[in-house]
Amino acid sequence: LIPLTLTVSPASRRVAYVVLPGDDRQAVVVDGVRESAYDKVGIPTFSPDGRTVAYAALRRGKWVVVLDGREGTEHDFIGGYAPVFSPDSARLAYGVRRGTGWLVVVDGVEGKQFDEVRTPVFSPDSRSVAYVARHGDSWVVVVDGAEGREYKGIREYSLVFSAGRKRIAYVADRARGQTV
Repeated sequence: LIPLTLTVSPASRRVAYVVLPGDDRQAVVVDGVRESAYDKVGIPTFSPDGRTVAYAALRRGKWVVVLDGREGTEHDFIGGYAPVFSPDSARLAYGVRRGTGWLVVVDGVEGKQFDEVRTPVFSPDSRSVAYVARHGDSWVVVVDGAEGREYKGIREYSLVFSAGRKRIAYVADRARGQTV
């Protein structure tokens, strides 16, 4: 089997890769052990401590996050195909589509549904999680489930926590041509 992708754990002690085991399916191999085959899989992601691996997988039209070989809840789609681990490796977050809406799942708990969500970001101490979401023409930053001020736009990948988790920063558009 020829690997399609290759992921190495942060300390370079573990390896995971995607293979084509046959019949147009894909499977993830972790440390030489092949896991279940799916119609499609995302790129495997190791936790920062390297002990845990997660990836998105599609079977019969439904997506799941597979965490150490165990499938989670089915969803219509998983955004970005890659779950995000917290810096302490204890938490996991990812965006999913349900019908025409999107929501973020944090530690297995589903958040509020929006028209669009972006990749979640954990604080450096792993206690908080934030993401950008859109309802209609308005964009907000959601921190630990609480929605912030509405903006006309929030720049993708601009969301960052301060080192102490007390502040969060991002680039937002108040109105056409006005950036804060």
